[in-house]
Amino acid sequence: GLHSIEDELNKALSALQAQKYQVAVIAAMKAGKSTFLNAMIGADILASESEACTVCRTDVRLLEAEQVPKLLEYRQGQRKPILISEGDTGKIRQDFLERTRAIRENNNSDNTTRFELWHSIDAISKYSSLAGFTLVDTPGPNEWQSAGFNTIALKQAALEALRTCNAILFVLDYSS
Repeated sequence: GLHSIEDELNKALSALQAQKYQVAVIAAMKAGKSTFLNAMIGADILASESEACTVCRTDVRLLEAEQVPKLLEYRQGQRKPILISEGDTGKIRQDFLERTRAIRENNNSDNTTRFELWHSIDAISKYSSLAGFTLVDTPGPNEWQSAGFNTIALKQAALEALRTCNAILFVLDYSS
């Protein structure tokens, strides 16, 4: 009832006051989600190719100008992330794509739960009030039907992001 609505409003107000915003971006595979996110970021860093690329949640966090871009991987049961790549955007993109392929090929035997990409986000970098902004890349609904890959984890990642993020951006097919 009203108590749950009040709780949700208080949660959103707290996030705004703390300047912590999470925006889940969801779209069907090949709808242009990675292209859109790369345009927001201002760099071609998120992998996109003819097959599904998003194997788990990827948090794109706003990096300050003097910091070095990096890609971290989090695994179930481990507190510390693993540094996958840092520095050059092209190298990060290539390492990210290779890691994504490896996760698909071994059916995520390492139990990767999410990635964290620290990078400038050109679309919001001028706004100090958005310093805590995070874009959350999620697996698309049609990626849940991938052959030879445990798609239950993909469903859980997308649904968890939808449940916990402050806003949801659903990208429709770019060609429509």
